[in-house]
Amino acid sequence: MRAVKLQSLKTLCNYPKFDTLLKILLVNSTTLLLTGILVFVAFSPAYATSNRYWFQVGAYAANGNGYGDNFGISITGASVEIRVNTNQHINDPQTALAYWVGIDLPENSFIQVGYIITTQNEVPHWYWEYFHHNAVSSTLKFNGAVGVDIGPNGTWYDFSIQASGTIWTAYVNNSSVGSIDLGVTDSEGSGPYAVAEAADVTNTYTVLGPVEFRNLQYRDLSGSWHSNIEGTSLVGYGVGSATTTPNPYGIVSFPNENNYWVAGSNLNQPEQGQKLWPWHYLTVQNLTWRTLSNPSGWYVDDSTVNLANVPQTIPLSQTTRQQLNGWYANGLLEPYSDGVFSITQNMTIAPNYVQQSLVQVKSSMGTPIGAGWYNDGATANITMQPDFIPMKGILGGVGLGWKFVGWQNDPISFEVNAPVTLVAVWQIQFSSAAAILLPALFGLGVMVLVIRRLISSEDKRTPYQTRHAFNFNNRFLTASQKHKN
Repeated sequence: MRAVKLQSLKTLCNYPKFDTLLKILLVNSTTLLLTGILVFVAFSPAYATSNRYWFQVGAYAANGNGYGDNFGISITGASVEIRVNTNQHINDPQTALAYWVGIDLPENSFIQVGYIITTQNEVPHWYWEYFHHNAVSSTLKFNGAVGVDIGPNGTWYDFSIQASGTIWTAYVNNSSVGSIDLGVTDSEGSGPYAVAEAADVTNTYTVLGPVEFRNLQYRDLSGSWHSNIEGTSLVGYGVGSATTTPNPYGIVSFPNENNYWVAGSNLNQPEQGQKLWPWHYLTVQNLTWRTLSNPSGWYVDDSTVNLANVPQTIPLSQTTRQQLNGWYANGLLEPYSDGVFSITQNMTIAPNYVQQSLVQVKSSMGTPIGAGWYNDGATANITMQPDFIPMKGILGGVGLGWKFVGWQNDPISFEVNAPVTLVAVWQIQFSSAAAILLPALFGLGVMVLVIRRLISSEDKRTPYQTRHAFNFNNRFLTASQKHKN
């Protein structure tokens, strides 16, 4: 769902909210009092031609994602408050401006009540209308009544519909103005809606209101009344209307005033079924950089706020910075949040920035592993790869090289609380393989030298010396053997 945000009603609607609202787009009108009860025929869709329209804009009572025929709650009544706007004028004798609350009932029956303005009576008059049980849309005609004028200008009137069995009654300020047997006892899951309507018009120039509505309610099967905590937009056409020309009228819901909206001319037009209320307030904290405007304000339910464009990194110096590490939403840290939020309640969100310090390495050889940015308080474990580098030439051939033995004045592993530059310490050593092999080779070499020396010595003896040595050894062995025996 597209996000709807109202920073300024005056900016979007081009008129203020209260009494001056009723004076916009006014034209001079003459007052013609209507007394008694009149049957009004020209308002009927049955008289529509291919170029005549019944433009409707308003609000459906919503129940989760359901509204209209999918409201999901069977109701026995509906009511709404509508503010009287007497500053309206109509040029087309067939056209009427109407503001009403209605319910679609089973078997094509329907009932509504509100007020109407026509060329015959240019001040508002209450009226009510119904379609009979099993009505056929192609033969629909007005059934109901138009009553006396209402006002003064700016007055709020309560219009309601209530069922008692199959008898449905229309009320104006809690006074009955008419009843009809519609053959049904409840709506069977359809919900109420309140509408501003430009009826039987031939163009889009007719000025409709604007008129304020508030407190749309429904009555359940037990007779209890409920204020609608959710509302969605109604943008469409009445029964029998032409539909070629787009509906030119709009609806704006007042922020921070749930179940309160204005409908008519010169207003933003939402999509059909778009949320109008409830509203939630979003507070965004810690947006201190100049490149972003703070999006705090009122948002309609299920709006999406995208803060993914906030800086991921805020440099403080060449070796310190702040790094975005998730968001706080109503006090709870969401470390993996992408900065896109669905506003389903009043919310306070704030970016969670952590202080980071740079760990750098100075070394004439090797590649440091683990150097870079660390959250303050994190543990760094910096090593070198490779940790042994052979010397060039014959020295390297025998396994001699440079061995990494640590960092000058710093341990291999340490806690980062500030920027640090590590200096690598290298020592000349044999490689680990050479350290094992060379002693063995050295020992073998010594043994070879000793043997060669002995052999060389044997070669220089006289025959007597050789025989004497043999006899001596033989005597020794013999003596040893005897001793053992």
